Amino acid sequence: MGRSSGADLLNVDIFFDQRPVHGDLSLGARLFDSAFDAAANQPVFAKLMGEKLFSASNPFTLLGNIRTDEGRIDLKLHGLFPIVAAARVLAIRHDIRRRSTRHRLEGLAERGLGNVGEIARLLEAHRLFMTLMLEQQSRDLEAGIPVSNKVEIATLPTPVRSDLKAALKATQLVPDFVQGLMFRSS
Repeated sequence: MGRSSGADLLNVDIFFDQRPVHGDLSLGARLFDSAFDAAANQPVFAKLMGEKLFSASNPFTLLGNIRTDEGRIDLKLHGLFPIVAAARVLAIRHDIRRRSTRHRLEGLAERGLGNVGEIARLLEAHRLFMTLMLEQQSRDLEAGIPVSNKVEIATLPTPVRSDLKAALKATQLVPDFVQGLMFRSS
């Protein structure tokens, strides 16, 4: 936590999602709690982790259309990453010891941190991104196409494309959301 290189922060960032699955599970739980205890006293650490959100690429073209590569958009990069990273860094900063993105965002709302409507939009966007990715992966598997995080836009019904655009717009507000809550106390 005392280092500030991108690789170090990424490795520690992912660590906060760890879940023990074999052996002495209480050891894993104690390690998780110890990490949160250490992070609670390192606000600069949480701030450094949150800074990567400010360099996220824009999922929209200059004219406001969804930016695609060969007709697809990478929803892990443009959709899930900002929400998951924001939920994780804010959970660390505010000592919300939960592992899922949904539970972390709900924890913020329970503590009166953040706008409830904004949190609800992020939760809905997260659900939509996951659903679209899994549906696309299923179609790709059936078609013999290697699965990825990229969703084909043209095959989506118009209302779903509209929902996707709104969800991607919600992720554009994530850096401000994190910045507003980084040093706010519950």
